[in-house]
Amino acid sequence: MNKIKILAPVSGKVLDITKCSDKTFAEKMLGDGIIIIPDSEEYFSPLNDAKIEMIADTKHAYYFSSNNINLLMHIGLETVSLNGKPFDVKVKVGQTVNTHTHIANLNLKLLDAKKISAETPIVIDTTELKSFKFLNKNISDHVNQGDLLFEFEYEFVSSNEKAKATDNSNEKRIKIQKEMGKYEKIANDILKLVGRTNQKSVYNCMTRLRMKIVDKDKVDSEGLKKLNIVKGINWNGDEIQIIIGGEVNKIKLECDKILSGKEDSFNKDQSLLRTKKIPFKNKILPAIAGIIIPALPIILGTGLLAGLQATLVQTGLLKNPGQVGYGTWDVLFYTLAKVGLELVGFVFLYNTIKYLGGDPIMGLFLALLLTSRHLQVLDWTLFKLFDNPVKVKSYEGTVIPMISAGFLLFYLDRWVKSWMPTSVDIVVRPASVMLISFMIMIFTIGPALGIVEQLLSEFIQLLEKIPFGIGAGLFAFLWQPLVLSGTHVAIVTALGQEMINGHPSTMYAVTQLAVMAQIGTVIAVGIRTKNLQIKSTAFGAIPGSIFGVTEPIIYGINLPKVWPFLQACTAAGIVGIIAGIIGVEQTTRTGTGVLSYMGFATTTQTLLAVGLGFATLALAFAITFVLYKDRKTEKTSIKKANDLLIKAFVMQTQKDRNSSEVTELKSRLNDIYENIKSNENYKKYENAVIKLQRVEMQKQQIIAKNDLKKETLFKKAMNHYDNVDKYNIYANKYLKLNIDEKVEILDKEIKLLSLELEAIKEIYLEQNMKDMKLIENILEKVSSETNLSNLKDIKPLYQNGLYAVDLSYELIDKKEFEYKNKDFVLNKKLGG
Repeated sequence: MNKIKILAPVSGKVLDITKCSDKTFAEKMLGDGIIIIPDSEEYFSPLNDAKIEMIADTKHAYYFSSNNINLLMHIGLETVSLNGKPFDVKVKVGQTVNTHTHIANLNLKLLDAKKISAETPIVIDTTELKSFKFLNKNISDHVNQGDLLFEFEYEFVSSNEKAKATDNSNEKRIKIQKEMGKYEKIANDILKLVGRTNQKSVYNCMTRLRMKIVDKDKVDSEGLKKLNIVKGINWNGDEIQIIIGGEVNKIKLECDKILSGKEDSFNKDQSLLRTKKIPFKNKILPAIAGIIIPALPIILGTGLLAGLQATLVQTGLLKNPGQVGYGTWDVLFYTLAKVGLELVGFVFLYNTIKYLGGDPIMGLFLALLLTSRHLQVLDWTLFKLFDNPVKVKSYEGTVIPMISAGFLLFYLDRWVKSWMPTSVDIVVRPASVMLISFMIMIFTIGPALGIVEQLLSEFIQLLEKIPFGIGAGLFAFLWQPLVLSGTHVAIVTALGQEMINGHPSTMYAVTQLAVMAQIGTVIAVGIRTKNLQIKSTAFGAIPGSIFGVTEPIIYGINLPKVWPFLQACTAAGIVGIIAGIIGVEQTTRTGTGVLSYMGFATTTQTLLAVGLGFATLALAFAITFVLYKDRKTEKTSIKKANDLLIKAFVMQTQKDRNSSEVTELKSRLNDIYENIKSNENYKKYENAVIKLQRVEMQKQQIIAKNDLKKETLFKKAMNHYDNVDKYNIYANKYLKLNIDEKVEILDKEIKLLSLELEAIKEIYLEQNMKDMKLIENILEKVSSETNLSNLKDIKPLYQNGLYAVDLSYELIDKKEFEYKNKDFVLNKKLGG
């Protein structure tokens, strides 16, 4: 057993840690120990021969290490909110200290003035210890600095308990066991508490793990909340949202691995599903999260591969199949670059079925049918529109048709299952559902979309005739929305045919402007955003987009945020007008992105196209950089809510805007607005969230790399199991590969930052509750005095405004703004 002495860093009263006013410390969540209520302002090291591992940014918390023990000295309980003002720090991180080293001074008068407790917890992290006990705890009304607080006796888990050698054929083979990864363990814990067979789909957004639950009563909500990584849970109908943060994607992937072998018991528990009807608009965001977000890795990865292949072709190292003399590597790289995007609809159909809780195998089969190469050679014209044929065709490269097919398959299968006799269900149902779904897509939904494509093609030809470049500008504005719908294929084909017939096309030339605009916008978002998840996704989507693969940008960033997508379209439209006026024309259909510049006949035309492309990028960047906001500010949201309430009051009471009643209402609402406008806690709270997010991402990257290395070493060891020498080399490397120290340091920082966040959040929530109470009182008073109870329905707007930070980082859901009274005159005029 090891032993270490802890001395009083400051004079004062000593209490057991369980007496601490802060429940985080009282419940020993950050370690075990004591608290001191100081009567002096000078703090010294509580340990002899120790090292300072960390000092909090706000100077209130200090981590010491000595003899492999980690000790936290946390000066004051809510001092984090003072941003370091009460502290005069005398040491720095990495410094070796002893019990005579002056650590910091504390301004007790400032704490008294702010009514902040000076309680100082001194706790030891016991999570990695096999056993420990406190000796001679000095619980006293007064101790002097340097007096013994307690002795700490402890024992670590020995290394040979982690790995033992065994005798095999007179040679010792090191015994190793594949460890469960950190995220795998967390995923297992979550699925146990939710119930592996009590969910029908798992998906995620930026911060939350989301599951469609069969029976809410079977979910251990309290158990989930106790998991260290879980920051909270929310319910949206039968969907549970487990708030995790930046590590959510890793946990979702592990859940997928675990559930891939689970029994599909959804059908057995169908009767347990809640029958409460969820409004359609409340289903949209979960559907986006469940269908589009899981496809992002494929879209992003293929985008990067497409960019690489295009570069290799451009430099002459590879050729595109179809050129003379192409070889094996040409075909392999072409396949890598093209299949992911050409069959992206395949992924969307599968995700749709999986999200809805249908049969993924049937979804895969329908996707295969609709993207079959046999349909590509079929020349079957159903009818003609504007002398253009509407044919039976395959749906590779489309999004909306394939998502539509997923919904069709799911609901048709569910309906057939409801009446199909069990005796023939397993054979007849899949065949009949697949036949009907396929035929409906081929002869109904497909042709309907074909009609839309032809109408759009005619519309584009009409646009081309609009003078002064306006037609080209409108087409550039509409190009990316057309790509999203999948109807761009017919338009590109028509424009390409025109060029083949010797007619250069301005309309084809401006499609590249739309690509450059999306790139400019996403660069601006990546620079401006404080959200590290968004920043990572934004910059990760750029490489492929240079070669025209904009799907990662659109689906990952611009479209979910709406405004950046529209700003990019607007920039493309503006420069498109200029392109139309000066007559930029492409003569040959070439590659996409920067490769499209190879399709211009003269150097002048090429330079004009390149110049306009970069002008579009710059304009889109400038518009988004100036206008982009990560979130709505509290003051802006509250002002809009105030204006709406005043307008609603005036319209429904027919009062003059200068009347005493309206003036009084304005005055009361303005008081709340000014209070929120001057409140600095919102910024402090957001900064604390960002700090924590940054460290969590660092930890996630370290663990992911380590898990990959361990898995590789374990496989190599197993591959050489019969060769003891080689096996032991890899087994030793496996056992020595340890990131505990790195993770432990980050865990300490995460604990400190979480503590800081909680302290700031407590103030933030307290102020929000006070403001919300004032707002509720005003709404209640106005409603009762006017007998207009529906004015209280404006409350969600105020709630969304006050909790704008939480909404931006997806820590809570947006409150729906709707009116109970259908006759409310603002219902349509002001929307929600």
